[in-house]
Amino acid sequence: MIEKKRRDRINASLGELRRLVPAAARDPHSGKLEKAEILQLTVEHLRTLRSKGKIVHFFQPSRLRATRVYRLN
Repeated sequence: MIEKKRRDRINASLGELRRLVPAAARDPHSGKLEKAEILQLTVEHLRTLRSKGKIVHFFQPSRLRATRVYRLN
């Protein structure tokens, strides 16, 4: 039961990413994208936004992970 809820949350989040990431949303076969493909498209989209200066990462040095992402207008 707990495992099913965890998988349901993962799948719901992947579905949301598929709708939010332009490359995944434009793909006519986006309903058939594998989970790994959705994650890859998300990473590529975030890298593009970062290179264009649209987002800035603030890192927590002790954990080496992004703690907040801010959008710049």
